[in-house]
Amino acid sequence: DWSFPGGNPSTSSDKYPNSYYDSPGTYDVSLTVSDGFTAFTNNKVGHVFVADPVSNYLPIQEGFETMIALSDDWGIINPDQDNISWKLGSVGATGSVSAMLENVNNTNPNIIDELVSPGVDLSPFNSAAIEFKYAYARKTASDNDKLIFRVSTDCGYSWDLLWVGTGNTLATAVDQTQPFVPSTDDWQTQTINVPTPFLEEGFIYKFQFISGGGNNIYLDDINISGTYKDTPILYQPADGAKVYSTDVKIDWKALGGLITYEYQVALDPNFNSLVSSGIKAYISANPLNSDTEELLSGLTIGQKYYWRVRGGSNNGLTNWSQTWEFEPAAIPLDITEQQFTEDINLYPNPANAMVNISGKTLTNYSSLVLRNGLGQTIKMIPINQNELITVPLENLVSGLYFFEFVAEHQTSKVLKFIKE
Repeated sequence: DWSFPGGNPSTSSDKYPNSYYDSPGTYDVSLTVSDGFTAFTNNKVGHVFVADPVSNYLPIQEGFETMIALSDDWGIINPDQDNISWKLGSVGATGSVSAMLENVNNTNPNIIDELVSPGVDLSPFNSAAIEFKYAYARKTASDNDKLIFRVSTDCGYSWDLLWVGTGNTLATAVDQTQPFVPSTDDWQTQTINVPTPFLEEGFIYKFQFISGGGNNIYLDDINISGTYKDTPILYQPADGAKVYSTDVKIDWKALGGLITYEYQVALDPNFNSLVSSGIKAYISANPLNSDTEELLSGLTIGQKYYWRVRGGSNNGLTNWSQTWEFEPAAIPLDITEQQFTEDINLYPNPANAMVNISGKTLTNYSSLVLRNGLGQTIKMIPINQNELITVPLENLVSGLYFFEFVAEHQTSKVLKFIKE
């Protein structure tokens, strides 16, 4: 029996289970096996790290100065569950705080401790570089600690090595047996260019430390900068999406150094039949600003719409972005207090804290996809032969939502509900 605190589902008896998480953070996992007489449980503390793929944008300057706890923003992976793991240190290369590992007390070799970054969106960039400062001392000349820098764009399923410092090449101060606290001159700067294949949404990186008998290690001033692409990147609605509303918000990713954005929406891919166009004054590279979105109202059900965006700067206009299409679609079912179809029941409706989906034929489907009224995916939920699924709604804003029932990788049913 598997246990996934904070996941959905939170338990499973499958051999290869799937669980989904609503919020970024670090989560524990446990597995209990039994022969009917004796049970054994293996607990993994902080085994799952969940990062928001687009929550952070460049430039990033991480100095740790304003943090209450390192785990508030970073994933701390401590596989051996000892009392030595990454934490905030009381000295910095700049300021008075850093991330540090109290390795001086680590008497066992080859112990791994990892510090995993939040998600960063690098898709709007032609190039990007990561710079960080580190300070480390050995205790003796034979110590062979390692600091490894790895990157991933598949949620940490696989990691690519970009840099490694070992033993003497890692040391920035003289050997010392007392707990190492760096002075101003003990910090060294490392710059790593991010390879082009990793300039993607959902980019994460980690510092992996492998013990080898040495002293403490510190990290500070982790800065990420980049050169923007020449054309905007479209974001939502996804290309080819069906949107269950006649009011649709188009959204694109922010670029740097612009003065304006120009958008066009048309009934044809050549943009001869414009239905909406406009110019938005540039605010900043923050993708959450209103300059990278536009609400289109009163669209026609069943009509395909094509849209594109370009930027304007002191050097002129950029090229147009890719052209994407979307289609407003009719809402499949009427809102009722409860919805029954093929013995599948969704209740309560409207809902507040949670919604239940139950029925014997629920097991005919492999998963549920929760979407908002714009067709954006909120979460994917495995069914795993369950006849009752409870979905928490606390993190959703009020509005109209849909559950798509997926069987054999195709959507075969849609139920809607209102989140109060």
